Amino acid sequence: MNSVYVLGSLNADLVFKSNVLPKSGETLSGEDFFINEGGKGANQAVAVSKQDVKTYMIGAVGNDTFASQLINTLKSYNVDTTYVYKKDNVSTGVAGILLYNHDNRILLHGGANLSLNENDVDKGLNNIDNDDIFITQLENKIEIAEYGLIKAKEKNAFTIFNPAPAKKVSDKALKCVDVLILNESECETISGYNIKQIEEIKKYFLSLNISHIIITLGSKGCLYINKDKSVKYDAYHIDAIDTTAAGDTFVGCFAAKYVENKNIHESILYAIKASALTCLKSGAQKSIPTKKEVKEANIN
Repeated sequence: MNSVYVLGSLNADLVFKSNVLPKSGETLSGEDFFINEGGKGANQAVAVSKQDVKTYMIGAVGNDTFASQLINTLKSYNVDTTYVYKKDNVSTGVAGILLYNHDNRILLHGGANLSLNENDVDKGLNNIDNDDIFITQLENKIEIAEYGLIKAKEKNAFTIFNPAPAKKVSDKALKCVDVLILNESECETISGYNIKQIEEIKKYFLSLNISHIIITLGSKGCLYINKDKSVKYDAYHIDAIDTTAAGDTFVGCFAAKYVENKNIHESILYAIKASALTCLKSGAQKSIPTKKEVKEANIN
C-alpha cells in the first residue's frame, strides 16, 4: 500500500475540564486535568496510521520531557518518526485546552513547531512519489506549510491541505492542492466568502485548480464541491463527549481511505464516521478509532 506523509505540529495538550468559564481576574477550580499528546499534524498522522496505512511524520519538538513523550506515543501508534527533529534551545509546542460544555477552547504556544525549516522538509520528502499522499496544516510557520505543498507537488504526490488555524495562504501554494479540507471560518478567511455564497466559493477555489473542496460543518456534516457538483453529507447524531481531535480524525481518515481506494465519496463517508466515533471518547490521539473500530461501529 502507498504511504502518507504528514507535515505538521506536535503539541503537548494541557487539558482542563470545567463546567464554568472564569471571568476576568477570577480563579476557579476545574473538574479535571490531564495531558494529551496532540498537535494537528501529529493527530492527523495517528489517524492515518490507526487505519493501517504507512505514515511518516515530519515535524519538530524541543529537547525536553514533552518531546520524548510525544515521539514515543507516535511510535506506539506505528507512526514513523524518522523526520521528527529535536531542536535545542526551544520548548516543545504546547496547547492549553479548556473543555467546557462539550466544546473546546484552545490557546497555542508553537515552540519547536515554528523552528521547522525547508531543509527539514526536503529530508522528510526525499522519498515521496506520485503514489503517496502529502498532508499539511497551519500550526507550523505558514511559509513551511506552503513550501511543503509546493515540494510535494513537484514530486507528483497527491496533496491534502487543512488550513487550520485560519490564515491567508498564497495562490502559489493553493494551486498545489488536490483536496482542500477546511471549516466554515477557514473557508471565509481564505476565499473571502461565507458558507451561504457557495457559487462564489466554488468559483474561487476552482480558479486555483483545486479539484476537490470539502467544507466541514461540525454537527451538520460537510459539503463537498467539485467542478461538476455540490453534495451535502449529513453527520451522525451522537452525544459528543469531547470534540478535540474530531477535525484531525476527519482529515487523517479521509486520507487513509483515499490512499486505499481513490474514491472521494467513500473516503468522505468513512471520515465522517471516524470523526463521530472520536467525539464519543475523551482525549486527542487516544480517542481516534482504529480501522477495526470504524468498521465494526454501529452508529446512526
